[in-house]
Amino acid sequence: MKTKKLSGIIALALTIGLCQTAVPADAAAPALSTKKLNLKVSQTVTLKVKKTNKKAKWSVLSGKKNVRLSAKKKASVKVKALKAGKAKISCKLGKKKLICNVVVKGSSKSEKNAEQKATPMTLPTQSPAVTPVVTPSATPSQTPKATEEPLKTHEPTENRIMVEPAVTTSVPYEHQDGQVLTTVSRHYFFGTDVLRKDIERLTFSDSAQVPDGVINSFDLSEKQNKSVMAWYTDQDANGLYEMTVGQEKGVVANPDSTYLCCEVGKISGIENLYTTEVKDMSKMFYEYNAAALGDTTLDLGNNFDTSNVEKMDSMFYNSDHMFSALTLRIGRAFSFKNVKSSVCAFWLGDSGSSKIIVSNEEQKNFIADDKNSCLPTSEFVKTITIENN
Repeated sequence: MKTKKLSGIIALALTIGLCQTAVPADAAAPALSTKKLNLKVSQTVTLKVKKTNKKAKWSVLSGKKNVRLSAKKKASVKVKALKAGKAKISCKLGKKKLICNVVVKGSSKSEKNAEQKATPMTLPTQSPAVTPVVTPSATPSQTPKATEEPLKTHEPTENRIMVEPAVTTSVPYEHQDGQVLTTVSRHYFFGTDVLRKDIERLTFSDSAQVPDGVINSFDLSEKQNKSVMAWYTDQDANGLYEMTVGQEKGVVANPDSTYLCCEVGKISGIENLYTTEVKDMSKMFYEYNAAALGDTTLDLGNNFDTSNVEKMDSMFYNSDHMFSALTLRIGRAFSFKNVKSSVCAFWLGDSGSSKIIVSNEEQKNFIADDKNSCLPTSEFVKTITIENN
């Protein structure tokens, strides 16, 4: 009898012991793969969350200009270092929030010099064979300049388009499944009640005459003398508008042309936009929306003059679409000779297959610089093509 009681007591003790050792394993707290990241500009790493079955919501709490998040998944996210500085990344799991501190450092001059010195050392025996091939091919590319058409200029006038006031509002941002994830800031068109994202086509015209049958029109001239007029229609009744901006003999752009073409759909009549006097083109085509609407080409033509431009920050930032890459052609008149600031000017987006067509090697080298593309030069240069003149 005593033996049976003793066996029962031992079995009960073992059961309690097993239960007690199982509890901590189930209650393990979720944690990030690291609480601190030290990155260099252009470096990309994957941040993970462990010990959880919940879906993580990733966001940048501070330092949004220094890092960018992509490939957000249930338990991981890719972190891209854009510029030197600090940032905080949040991983939200229900009511619990995990924080990762990020420090971004710029590449040192010694590292860049080391990379430049390493290139010729790897192929010392091939340099004599390569040199005669490369030199002749570079010479013909300069030849067509003698036959280039002269730059068209607007006749002298004091009239020009006004500065875009960049009035914004918050609108819901929906995922593909229709779920509202957050709100995003969207711009109104020159302070009117028309949202730029609702403009499916923006046309520049060489006439300020407003036609009959438009929904509305307004004065966009800097002097408010109706020398520059805008009007819009909805010809296909789809809730998206066809917007026209017109001035006699072409629209003279303001020296401050920030946000001028941001967030709109396809642009027509770019040859009727005169940009010779422009000094600031920051965010001029910011989040250009044509690729999202099915038009995958933005051709600036050969009269888009940037010879006096000093700022191009985020000029074409995020202009492609996740499922429709953009092909951008900048043309022969696109110059960088006076540009002083151009951070992320040619970062087109995350599609990974967008292309930029340039006219010469100088344009290609400037755009490929990692501070202008926000991508490593070796990676981004593959997307740039020099056209046959």
